[in-house]
Amino acid sequence: MSLQVIVIVVGSIMVAAGIAVLVRSVREKRDDTLMAARIGPIELHGGEGTVLTLLGGLVMLAGIMWLPDAENPKESPFTSTAIAPPTPSSSGVSITAPPPSATQVVIESPTAGQKVVGKSGVLLEGTAGGSDDRKLWLFDHANDDQYYLISSAPLTVTGGRWMVQDPQVGSTTSADDGHTFVLLLARADGRCAAKLAAATPNASGDIVFPRLPDGCDNVAWVNVVKASPR
Repeated sequence: MSLQVIVIVVGSIMVAAGIAVLVRSVREKRDDTLMAARIGPIELHGGEGTVLTLLGGLVMLAGIMWLPDAENPKESPFTSTAIAPPTPSSSGVSITAPPPSATQVVIESPTAGQKVVGKSGVLLEGTAGGSDDRKLWLFDHANDDQYYLISSAPLTVTGGRWMVQDPQVGSTTSADDGHTFVLLLARADGRCAAKLAAATPNASGDIVFPRLPDGCDNVAWVNVVKASPR
């Protein structure tokens, strides 16, 4: 039970007792006993019943009017409060939002584990967001753990779709038939795109990297198995 309720109940009891004394005095036709009481600057004089009634009323009033503020003090103007982040509005104020995440790049064909004839190559197709237009490059990650650059230029994304021909998977011999190759798309930033464009072929005519250059992120890949021609 809260302090406020207790004070109000005590005040009610005092009022009831004062009224009872007054009623008894009237019935018995006798004068009420004189008494005095002080509450702070307020001093009460009068009959016992009158003083008890007034005193109980003051106690109840204190419980109703004053104690709620004591039990629930007003918040200090210096109390820190959390400030909600700004939300977009039509007030004309420009609000900078975080950049959206890049659209997912998907390789629809070939499918995982599909067999491809090495010297015939394979056509890759899939989807990507418009923001990836001319930012995707095709690599073959061979079983020698080297990255062979296949596309001579970044892929064009039109209507959310792209396609690119991998002219040859693996070597021209049957030595790596049955081996798995990873065909992957890398999203290149400006640094990586410049490095890819400036790369020159080795003696075998291949552009090879021991790892993806800095600024190139592997965003989609599919495993294919090199098969011999029938």
